[in-house]
Amino acid sequence: MKRFLISAGIVIAFLIGGFFLLNHYIYWEKQADAPSDTEQPIDAPAFEWSYRDFEDKDIPYTEITLTAFYDNGPAVARTIDTIEGNCNVFEEADGDVYERSTMIICYYAGFGRYYKVVESGEEYLVQRREFEEASPDYNPPQQSFRTIERFES
Repeated sequence: MKRFLISAGIVIAFLIGGFFLLNHYIYWEKQADAPSDTEQPIDAPAFEWSYRDFEDKDIPYTEITLTAFYDNGPAVARTIDTIEGNCNVFEEADGDVYERSTMIICYYAGFGRYYKVVESGEEYLVQRREFEEASPDYNPPQQSFRTIERFES
């Protein structure tokens, strides 16, 4: 009987030890998977358009600026274009517009421009497409978007 109790005690000790080792292993595996406070998360910027309106020789102009707001760094503002006319958000944005930005349209006297930000790998491309107003006598050619500026992620 004494031998049985010693054997049972040894088996129980091994089971308890195994439980603690397994628990310790699982705890450290979960710690390795969790992001640490020192790791920097991916910094996906948010973009915001701003406009400065002015007149020159009775023609309205707009200076277009795009600012990238980074979570882990300073904001970066760039002048994108200075054009005739005024700008506003284009509600019917293209499907490829970067999700943390908007598409804008600028227009004056039958001529306009669309501007948008698209994500391309490790960078964000600012693209512009020009268009002309059609009339019964004139069907203008359709232009493609061209990249005019780049922001890095």
